[in-house]
Amino acid sequence: MGVHSIDSDKKTNKVKRKYENNLNVFTYGYMPWKYPRNWFSNIRNFFDNFKKAWDRATKGYCWWDRCDLDIFYLNLMRDSIYEFSAKTHSWPDKYFETFEEWQEFLANLSEKLNKAMKDPSDLNPYTDEYDKFIFMDSLTEEQEKEKKEIISKYIEEDKRIIEEQHKLIEEVFAEIGKYIQ
Repeated sequence: MGVHSIDSDKKTNKVKRKYENNLNVFTYGYMPWKYPRNWFSNIRNFFDNFKKAWDRATKGYCWWDRCDLDIFYLNLMRDSIYEFSAKTHSWPDKYFETFEEWQEFLANLSEKLNKAMKDPSDLNPYTDEYDKFIFMDSLTEEQEKEKKEIISKYIEEDKRIIEEQHKLIEEVFAEIGKYIQ
């Protein structure tokens, strides 16, 4: 299949995508747990979702997207680059020798953006221990020391992960910047 994994399902002829595009005009947003699906919330959210859909269709974004602009633009860029690598028919031969090299370059960019967008707590090895201690009320002195140690390890690892993610984003923009005239 090449460097990307857009496969088609032979039974339904639908395209399976590597990244699910959550920039759909009709999505409920990033926090579906805030909106339980009962009849009242469906009626209440209908008008709000209609407004979001209208704004996304006319302006390209809605008020919900402005709450997380960094995630919105990174999602848009990652999905656009990935889809471009999957559906492109030519390449800039001035910079790349072969078509496969061009596709691989675009797929690597989208993969770096995907890594940069992951939640640091999902990548942090101290998350389980941190979660165990953070909500405990009565602790012995020994447990209190262990809690402080775990929290400091968690925070340091979180900082390191976030710095790596920022470096990945900077690398992507630097690589794109090489080819912009």
